[in-house]
Amino acid sequence: MAKKPEPEGKKEWKPARIVHLLGGLRAIDGRAESVLIQVAPNKQLLRFATPKYEQLYATLGGLGQTAIGVEFPHPLTWQGRMAADWECFFPTLGFRVMDERRAWSNIRHSASDNGQHDEYDSSTRCVTYLDLLSIRLLELSEAYNHALRAGIADESKFGQLF
Repeated sequence: MAKKPEPEGKKEWKPARIVHLLGGLRAIDGRAESVLIQVAPNKQLLRFATPKYEQLYATLGGLGQTAIGVEFPHPLTWQGRMAADWECFFPTLGFRVMDERRAWSNIRHSASDNGQHDEYDSSTRCVTYLDLLSIRLLELSEAYNHALRAGIADESKFGQLF
């Protein structure tokens, strides 16, 4: 399906992102003039000009940072009233887990419609495991971030964190 052209003078809306980086850092892309790399909201490490939307992950890679997942916050997220949408991200595969989950969900739906109980069971397990993978990756990223924050708060040396 072809994408509709945008009316003149109207830009396509791109959502803000909080990119989880390997090791617990966060890259905050609020769709402003700059992206922040930080440990916590009050612990900013680096600021750089916001690249084109699709170039953020390559830009982070060029800075030696590896994205492992992305939160897409809603307006209510910034107020602390709603959780952000989370997706796993792999530098070489992109949002592959989301694509795989969708494919297994389609198989599950088709198997259900056709009365294929074994295929339905197997595909349901695959969907569940992909959901759990995504949740576990988010939990690990949060744990690394908390450990990093605690180490900085204790003024520990980097090697003493783990």
